[in-house]
Amino acid sequence: MATPLTKFNSFNRRMANGDFRDCLNADTDTLRVYLSNAAPDVVSMVTKADLAEIPFGNGYTAPIDTQNAATNSNGTINVVGADIVITAGPAALGPFQYVVLFADILDQPLVGYWSYGMPLTLQPGEKFTLDFTTAMLSVQ
Repeated sequence: MATPLTKFNSFNRRMANGDFRDCLNADTDTLRVYLSNAAPDVVSMVTKADLAEIPFGNGYTAPIDTQNAATNSNGTINVVGADIVITAGPAALGPFQYVVLFADILDQPLVGYWSYGMPLTLQPGEKFTLDFTTAMLSVQ
């Protein structure tokens, strides 16, 4: 089971400064996820280029569009998405420990990540499901 979303400091700063107001619409812009086995640093990492992605192949093609949509309820924005299922191909897939969320806009800013606590490796045919039908991101 993954930890709750841990947001990057840069995302929190951009939200507090209103920088996302004109460059990210959580309802219409694309949020994507990718798998990583590199430990995220919420203080120093800012863009997707700062955090390594696992190699493509064996059933993994990413970054993956979350098909996100947002609702606003009493000043809280809740973002949901479609479930994503990754199936390992003819060889093992991984290892990976983190699912990383970023905005697919010009500088590809990191939003947050979920940690699985230890590296995971999917065996051929094994499925890994990301459930985004409940709030994947909430911002107040």
